[in-house]
Amino acid sequence: MDLARGERGLAWEQQIALHQMIGRLAWAVDVESHHIEQTFLQVDGNVLLPRRLRCFTCALCWQDAVRDGAPPIVRKEWILRMSWRCRVHGLPLSKAPMGYGPAFDSQLWSWLGAALAVAETLRWGLDYKTAMIERNGECLDKVIQQSRRQPKGRVLEYWSRFQANPYHFAHDRIAMLALAHSRKSRAVWEFEQLIARGVPARPGRNAESLKQPKPSNRLPVRCRLDGGRTQSRAFDLELFDMLCAYVVVRERCDTRVAAEARFGRSARQIW
Repeated sequence: MDLARGERGLAWEQQIALHQMIGRLAWAVDVESHHIEQTFLQVDGNVLLPRRLRCFTCALCWQDAVRDGAPPIVRKEWILRMSWRCRVHGLPLSKAPMGYGPAFDSQLWSWLGAALAVAETLRWGLDYKTAMIERNGECLDKVIQQSRRQPKGRVLEYWSRFQANPYHFAHDRIAMLALAHSRKSRAVWEFEQLIARGVPARPGRNAESLKQPKPSNRLPVRCRLDGGRTQSRAFDLELFDMLCAYVVVRERCDTRVAAEARFGRSARQIW
């Protein structure tokens, strides 16, 4: 259940449970239920950031909140994949630490100082396209206000490109989105093209470029399946394929260890 989406994508039984939870929460904090429902985003899941990445905030907003004694919050538009800058201060967002308690409060001021310096450098270090910033605002308003009006023209092109953008796979998604909205947007085009490709079409040995992998002149590696009980088959292995295979094997081993820790040695019979 993704509470950021409200009842979107929930089964009927889950929707009933959600409304009961909203009613109890509204009674506990002494507000009307519709005030809580207004915090939900009735959108598809691919428009939102993964849950572990819903921690991008405006350092200036948090600085003002801490100075005024108010709790620092994450605005609901900041969990959208399209969102990369604060529309109040015009400052690129920063990935904030999550926590609570005196230890977190003491570290928050030092983080704010470093985050502000990085965000200000990014704000003034690029030549942004005003039209792209305006389209970003229009599309964010469309999501927040749950508008049914279909975007047209250049706004539609922007919506198609950025509503479910893949920049959260990058090391620094805010910097990538900032580049995409600047006059150096060509620098991130190849990243978009790479992520858009299906796994079989992604480059293997030529991972440094977007060109199709060159055919190998070397003999294929001989791999034996099923512990040698069947005839060996030849595979032309690539680094990306080997990494994918390792991930599958590693996940299976981790699942087996977790099952043994929970259910004991009898769980080995399942594997």
